[in-house]
Amino acid sequence: MNALYGRLQQQAMLVSMKEIYGWLCIAGLFCLLMFFLKESSLRPHRFQPKFSTLRKGIKHELKMEKILKED
Repeated sequence: MNALYGRLQQQAMLVSMKEIYGWLCIAGLFCLLMFFLKESSLRPHRFQPKFSTLRKGIKHELKMEKILKED
């Protein structure tokens, strides 16, 4: 009976280790994919401009509208 219990415990441990290994492989592949996308030239360099860039653009547009209205 003890041998059977030991064998069952060993099988449960192996299944748990395989499951943890699978999750680690998935996480590793996800990290590699993110790294390759970051370093790739296929994706645009900026998805969104910085707020300072937006603010400067809006100020410039307002200034240009003000100059055009004065003329």
